[in-house]
Amino acid sequence: MLEFEHLTFSFDRQVIFQDMQLALPQNTYGLIGRNGSGKSTLVKLLLGELHPSQGRILFDGKPLMPSCISYIPESLSFGLDIRVQEFLRYMAGIRGLSLKCMLQIAEQLHFDAFRSPMRDLSYGMLQKLNWIQGLAKEQARILIMDEATVGLDDGARNQVLAYFKTHFADRHAFMISHRLDDLLTTSTAYLALQNHTLHPIDIFKYVDVHLKEQHGNAIVTTTRPYHQRGDIDPQRLLGMENSIDYERLYGDQHG
Repeated sequence: MLEFEHLTFSFDRQVIFQDMQLALPQNTYGLIGRNGSGKSTLVKLLLGELHPSQGRILFDGKPLMPSCISYIPESLSFGLDIRVQEFLRYMAGIRGLSLKCMLQIAEQLHFDAFRSPMRDLSYGMLQKLNWIQGLAKEQARILIMDEATVGLDDGARNQVLAYFKTHFADRHAFMISHRLDDLLTTSTAYLALQNHTLHPIDIFKYVDVHLKEQHGNAIVTTTRPYHQRGDIDPQRLLGMENSIDYERLYGDQHG
């Protein structure tokens, strides 16, 4: 169980979280919030890079330790003047990762550019490397994926998400993404940052579906809330043009 006990955090006199109380059982959570709502701050609190002004975060009844978390950021923040194999050895050393595990994950993700300098990799290949180091922390009990599919083509995105769903089903996980497909593909519960706290939400209340329809000789795009399109199965939303209506989300005080 991941618990936030009366968590309060302020920065530069601005309250980000106020007396947040929430217990989250093991699950994969899609985390949504408009820009500036506190997503990055929440991640830093979980990683121990920031500390609560008041309250605490517990995992299985004990103070949360950053060592039990694996983090896949939007991009690698690492010097590019070394070869991939040197990077993997370095990550194995500083994070206690198994080099054998990273190589096995790399094989499943069809990554084999081990002798290449990192500066020669495409952004998509660097993102695969980012996922390899994040997925290889076998001792992690919590995985945070923070806009981590940016730069991946559809094939690579499907590979990393399939690996995640196969190997991390027994842990806490958070998917943070502006891409609704990522949230719906990975998550079975959803949280929104509202009113200085986290709220469980029914994400479908806030999904807008954009469909191209024939009107006479013209094809026009119509936008309606998901619940007004009762004929659409949720699985059909995958790959469709859709979005979250943040005005509706933040106008609903009960989330």
